[in-house]
Formats: sequence, C-alpha cells, structure tokens
Amino acid sequence: MNTIAKNSRPAYDQLRNLDAKSWTKAYFTTTSKADNVENNMSECFNAWIISERYMPVLTMIQEITFKLVTRIKNKREKMLNSDQILCPKIKKKLDFYVTEARNWNATWDGAGTYAVKYGVRVVTVDLVNKTCACRVFQLTGIPCAHAIAAIHNSRQQAINFVSDYFKRDMYLRSYSQPLEAIKGEEFWEFETTDPLLPPDIPKKLRGRPKKLR
Repeated sequence: MNTIAKNSRPAYDQLRNLDAKSWTKAYFTTTSKADNVENNMSECFNAWIISERYMPVLTMIQEITFKLVTRIKNKREKMLNSDQILCPKIKKKLDFYVTEARNWNATWDGAGTYAVKYGVRVVTVDLVNKTCACRVFQLTGIPCAHAIAAIHNSRQQAINFVSDYFKRDMYLRSYSQPLEAIKGEEFWEFETTDPLLPPDIPKKLRGRPKKLR
C-alpha cells in the first residue's frame, strides 16, 4: 500500500475505501480454491457471444443456447475420451510447479512440517493440512513449488495433493447436467389473447452510432 500511495494517491484512497477481502489475496478465503482477482470469466463470455449480442432478444437467446449446448457436449466428450486424472490446464500448471521445485531443497522436521529452502529463503509446508507459508497451495488447491519439493522428499506424487475440484470426476460432474434444447419460433405456442404492441423506439441520435465493447 505504501508503494501504491507513492505512485498514485487517488488509487490508494480508492483502495482504502474497498473491502480488502475483495481485492487482495492476503485476505482471500481458502474454500473456493481460486485466487483470481480479475473479471476474466465475464470478459471471455462477452467476447464469445460478441456477434449474438447485437441480435434481437429472442434470436440472441436461441443462438447462445445452441452454442452452450454444443460446448457442454464437446467438453464432456473430450474428457470422456481422455485418460488424464487432472484437467488439462491444471496439469499444465502442476508441470510448471514441478519444474520450479527443482530449485528447492526440503527436509522433514520429524513432526508434520517440512522446511523448504532455496538460498537464504526458507518456507514451511504442512502436507497433512495441505498448506504452505506462501498460501498458494491452500488458495489454489494446487501444490506450489515449495509443496512439491516437500512431496518429493516424502516419496509421494504431487498429483495426489491436487484438490478434487480439478480432477476428472469433478470435471465430468460439472458437465453432466444437459441444457435442454429450445424449439424454434415456428413451434411456439401462443396462449395469450393480449394484443402485441410494438416496442418503444427512442429518438435516433445524430451521428454514427457507438458500440460499447
């Protein structure tokens, strides 16, 4: 915070007014196994439906539903045809940490904690409770480089310490519920007798219309 204050006082004042639990990892809970502080999920979804966003409402819903049904089916079939225990992206992260762990040396204290050392830096790891002093292990559910060094010292496999959230069975459960297909407009049943009124069209502004991205 002192560094932020030196670079931008308005940014410092704004962050002081926000709940620290919503923007800094130091106060994140370890239940959700997610350490993201950005809004990438919403941004990716908006980019994915960029062409559908400018369609009429009913057409937009129908097109998005069709894309979602296709995506759920493809994701489910891809994992069913795979023999990996972990999800692909999680496996890639774990492999990166395994490579980083080569620089760290671990030793067991005889109780339940490991001291992991690299140069003058020493980090403690508890494999029983799956925690590390850096908090990456408990925040993400994926063993960090320090934890993997301790895991290898204990002659165990790092893949066994990854949270169940990121394993094949949980992935398939996420995509196990089908999204019901929607009939086209020609098959709709209209039961109401109320007259359909045209929508209110606002006055057209001058100049070229702007698109908000």
